[in-house]
Amino acid sequence: MKRAKKDQTDKEKIAIVDAIVKKGSYLKEALNLNKFIKREKSSFGYKTIKCENEINGYDKVFFETLKNDTAKSFFANYYRFLEIGEFIDGKLDGIGGIYLYDYVNKDEYEFVFLFGRFKRGLPHKTLYFYSSYGDEKDSHIRMDWEMGELIAIDKDSRNAKEELWNKSFMKSNLFYYPDSKILLNKKNFKNKEWWGEYKNLYLTNVRPKHNYTKEDKINQINEFIKNGKNLEEQFIEAPVKINPTSIFGHKKFFLDKVFGKFIGYDRAFYKTLKNDRAKEQFANYYRKLEIGEFKNRKLHGLGGRYLYDYQDSPSLVILWGNFINGYLDGKVQYITESDREGIIACLSYWSKGQLIKLEKKDKEFAKAISKHYFVDPWKALMEPKGVKASEVANYLKDDSDIGEYFKEDYLLDLADNGYSDAVDWWKEYKQNYNNFKLK
Repeated sequence: MKRAKKDQTDKEKIAIVDAIVKKGSYLKEALNLNKFIKREKSSFGYKTIKCENEINGYDKVFFETLKNDTAKSFFANYYRFLEIGEFIDGKLDGIGGIYLYDYVNKDEYEFVFLFGRFKRGLPHKTLYFYSSYGDEKDSHIRMDWEMGELIAIDKDSRNAKEELWNKSFMKSNLFYYPDSKILLNKKNFKNKEWWGEYKNLYLTNVRPKHNYTKEDKINQINEFIKNGKNLEEQFIEAPVKINPTSIFGHKKFFLDKVFGKFIGYDRAFYKTLKNDRAKEQFANYYRKLEIGEFKNRKLHGLGGRYLYDYQDSPSLVILWGNFINGYLDGKVQYITESDREGIIACLSYWSKGQLIKLEKKDKEFAKAISKHYFVDPWKALMEPKGVKASEVANYLKDDSDIGEYFKEDYLLDLADNGYSDAVDWWKEYKQNYNNFKLK
């Protein structure tokens, strides 16, 4: 069996890949792990792959990772010679790179790499493709993947090469020609220095995953509290007046995105977790939103903290109840969701940031509470909304409506849908403010 050629039709390429996956044999692989970085749940290092027949040989393992026709036709003519990054069970699982060749003619090869995030050996989410052939537009491509399925190919950017090095996306050119034999690169993936930079970029500032041990979670959170940096945040005042000594509104938080995922940490949130039980429970989360009553730019009174994690799969936790200077205190609703159980509701007990216990509620309670207004605060955030009266004149029918805004303490329903949603949400908040109690 022979691998496809670059100039064959997509239909021919797909048929060849399918035939190799069905009846082909595997290349020899050698793993070299844990020389410079050691972790309990995963290994770090590189894998070399040897293809004896460089002209016609094929790579069955690589073709098995291509889960749709778009991926098969795009990569049908390549074979791997190197993988670098984080591995679980011998497969890339985390941030890493795959390096491939295609024979062009005698002593001439097309060198290709695909780097970004992988899951169980499959390209997943946003990755970058580089080829030594073609112009800048064709050789620097951003790709969107979903567990081995190539969903989108973006090569329309006029500044593709510059986008490739966008530090908010990948932070470094570490994976770009990582072998000194290829392009006289001073950084070599077999050296301690290369892995030191990898660790600093992609592991040091990454919050723990949900399956880390209790000890690892707590130690990492304590380190972030001691030496970390706070997230950038933005506070937006709400169109409501209830308590003259407080400000009402919502706060948004901004986390760096690397290879299509938010992997940083939230130091200011971790500082509100005052015992080991709280740190273990919420170590893998960061704040996406806070909404409610604020004093000195911290939640103080009735409000909600919305926590998010997307390192392995999407996870949202809602904490709704009483806050004191940013610390959870008293009985607090804890709401999340799982694929197996659906909506999960608990009553959590806190003492000024210390988590005392979690008490799981039954399915009927969970179903009922999922309909409460605070479970869906996003209506209050739809643009345009939540701004001061002086900023909304363009959205009101005439200047006289601004007087009504002050009289009613919220934006008028006659404004556009964004304002109407904000009005409805804060109306319900205001109604629940004085009689809010958790039983």
